[in-house]
Amino acid sequence: MHFRTEINFNTPDFLIEHTDKIFAVGSCFAENISSILIDKKFTVLANPFGVLYNPASVFYAIKNSIGLHLIHESEIVFDQSEWHSLLHDSEFSSVSKSDLIDKVNKSFQSAHEFLKEANVVIITFGTAKVYKYKRNNFIVSNCHKLPQTEFENFLLSVEEVKNYTREIIDRLGNFNPNLKLIFSVSPVRHLKDGFVTNSKSKSTLILGIHEAISTRRNCFYFPAYEILLDDLRDYRFYKEDLLHPNESAVKYIWEKFYDSLLSVEGKKIISEINPILEAAKHKVRNPKSEASQNFFMTNLGKISAVKKTYPHINFSNETEYFSIKLKARPI
Repeated sequence: MHFRTEINFNTPDFLIEHTDKIFAVGSCFAENISSILIDKKFTVLANPFGVLYNPASVFYAIKNSIGLHLIHESEIVFDQSEWHSLLHDSEFSSVSKSDLIDKVNKSFQSAHEFLKEANVVIITFGTAKVYKYKRNNFIVSNCHKLPQTEFENFLLSVEEVKNYTREIIDRLGNFNPNLKLIFSVSPVRHLKDGFVTNSKSKSTLILGIHEAISTRRNCFYFPAYEILLDDLRDYRFYKEDLLHPNESAVKYIWEKFYDSLLSVEGKKIISEINPILEAAKHKVRNPKSEASQNFFMTNLGKISAVKKTYPHINFSNETEYFSIKLKARPI
């Protein structure tokens, strides 16, 4: 007997290697997967603009990065004693106008340079709902708690999602023809406007993405939304807010990502480095003991051995950790 509907799906025409440079942008899923990839020693630039939720904002962020856009006066606002970028997350906000502009322009510069050499782009859309700033008729990435009367909000159509997605694919492809793109829809529900609107929004995103990528061999849809909503389908896989996936759910989605998108070599490397990564997280009660010192020395030896086979893997944090602990030898 089967007690759940487990999702199985085809693998893409491309697989991810540790030698790849991965650019991730969009909603929370992009951050969740990015943090795991980084932990597993992949090279990742994750959400350099902060969290972006809708396809229009992702498109403008990529367009501005490729074109090395310098922020305009019309794209920043002063409110609640701070300057804010309408193109960026609130983490960029600053009491200094020049500081804000500098951080924003550096975000486009870093994304531009990284995308030049990137191999994989992970894009996650969270919602089809957008907010248009009435003063400049521009779809913003963040309202920064400005009065809602200053915005017009509406759902993008399937056609608009498709067009934004195609523009993203085309601009990235023209800038760097070697890129492979992984699209997904965030499983986090946006219930501020109710369940029906959330369902319409997620459906619009899924339809728009599939219509845009159906004939593109360098594009793949990873069903993060479907895995949580149709496979796991239980509140025990959510955090206390009943909206965000909990650690178990993220781990399960990662396992699906791992199975379908990582190369055989990538999986082999992870199996070899996992003991080192776990050892670096281990809390040692008595670092000066002989057993602990042998533990630190053994793991430095493991790092050295792995580096001979995979010199591109960066163990600087782990090497520093074990080396510092070795200095705790008893005198």
